[in-house]
Amino acid sequence: SFKAASKMFRKEAVCAVGLAWILAVLAGSAPYLLMGGIDFDDAVFESASGFTITGATVRSDVEDLPRSLHLWRALTQWIGGLGIIVFFVALLSTLGRGAKTIYSRESQIDSSSFSGNLRVVIFKIFAIYLALSGLCFGAFYLSGLDVFGAAGTMLTTVSTGGFSVYNNGFGSLSNGAKWAAVLFMFIGGVNFALLPSLFALNLKKILRNSEFKAYVAVIAAVSASIFVSLTNFKGDFSDIFKSFTNTVFHVVSTTTSTGFSNVDYQEWGPLAHMLLFFIMIVGGCSASTSGGLKVVRALSAVKIGFRAVEKSFRPNVVRPVMLDGKAMEESRANEIMSFIAMYSIIAVAGMLALAFFEKDLSLETCITTIVSAISNIGPAFNETGPSQNFAFLATPSKALLSILMIMGRLEFYAVFALFMPDLWRKFR
Repeated sequence: SFKAASKMFRKEAVCAVGLAWILAVLAGSAPYLLMGGIDFDDAVFESASGFTITGATVRSDVEDLPRSLHLWRALTQWIGGLGIIVFFVALLSTLGRGAKTIYSRESQIDSSSFSGNLRVVIFKIFAIYLALSGLCFGAFYLSGLDVFGAAGTMLTTVSTGGFSVYNNGFGSLSNGAKWAAVLFMFIGGVNFALLPSLFALNLKKILRNSEFKAYVAVIAAVSASIFVSLTNFKGDFSDIFKSFTNTVFHVVSTTTSTGFSNVDYQEWGPLAHMLLFFIMIVGGCSASTSGGLKVVRALSAVKIGFRAVEKSFRPNVVRPVMLDGKAMEESRANEIMSFIAMYSIIAVAGMLALAFFEKDLSLETCITTIVSAISNIGPAFNETGPSQNFAFLATPSKALLSILMIMGRLEFYAVFALFMPDLWRKFR
């Protein structure tokens, strides 16, 4: 029957997610080939970077691009920020339970935070995303950007994507534009299920959320550390405020995996580099547009680690890991540690592969470029730093980074599953 034929199993859902992203990246490369004047490998890289909201680019002069291509670059990130599969499910109602299966593989948003069926939940998420987009556009326009600049920058800010319509990024924009970007990048890094409470200023619910508190604490602590390390406090107030603005801008941009730049942080000291690398790995909150491990996983890993230390000298103790006042199930704890292990293994393998393909790259570049790709950041350090681009890399390196960007965006499983023989052998 039609009802039976429309039923979608878990393996089919995983396959649909992985293939949809790969096909979207390949299809999205067509405008770059037709109007961008670049090779196929560069076009796929740019498309992958767009849809996965990474923001790495092979273009050295983006202002020379046609406005239509600028709009396409920005739009891929705006779409990728919410998720191609979420868009797909919102428009497709014939799959029934299959739609919910696809949705669960693409998004970590807890639908219990919204009322209504799946399609209602998704359209409520659309409404929040569209409202943020409108507010962000207005903020950029009022801060001095023209309509095109405000629109292009808005599309890549609310999505925490990082493509810029300006060669110098935010370097030539006003402080008002920079702080507007800080605000909307920060919001983009918050769990979407928490946004209604954030907008309603429901402090009780917000302060109960351990991930949000850790997210704010990481941004505050890293910003303060870098600011103090870079500032001598001997100049006038305007210089100190400029240093503070640059610091907070880059910390929020990196934490949320946006990748915008307004100064070359390559010139900062080793402490700043280490802290930026740390937040590259951690990333933003779960169920947000940000990449990285996600704050909730990092927080849970710390708690699991302390419990393991306690069990080393008190082996008989039974103490659950507590998060938001609830005991974490052991299966969830194991899943978190497995994900972190998978992230680490893929990162190390990627570093070795990149070092093999690019024999002249520095060690720092190999390490940070791979982490940047997996965490969907964009700029890394040294040869792939904020003032550089990725055009000089060999075709195998661009292919590797494109795959890692997709894997990082889908959190590995949907891409890995495509290469598992059991996926194609049988569906159960």
